[in-house]
Amino acid sequence: ILEVKNNTGYIIRKLTFDDFLKGDASYFTKIKLADIKKRLIDKTYIPYGIVINNKLAYSAWISLDKLPLPYNFELKLNEDEGALLDDYCMPEFRRSFTNMGKNEVL
Repeated sequence: ILEVKNNTGYIIRKLTFDDFLKGDASYFTKIKLADIKKRLIDKTYIPYGIVINNKLAYSAWISLDKLPLPYNFELKLNEDEGALLDDYCMPEFRRSFTNMGKNEVL
């Protein structure tokens, strides 16, 4: 799925590396961007998000393989499962998404 239109008025789409460069620089640091590059190569992770006025307002990853847990544990997912990871909303857009639950985003 490359793009989803929904009743929120926002367009949710699959993200590219360039989309993450439009994000909050205090969150998407060089280290975080290096991790993002690795995840983009790994086809078991899919990034989705919302870009508004050329800013990455919201992003989240879907893992198709595992769910990381505290203390370096992880839960292996079944083929028909996915886990939402590392979601982030740029501070200036947080009020915009207050009435939109994560289940509606993805």
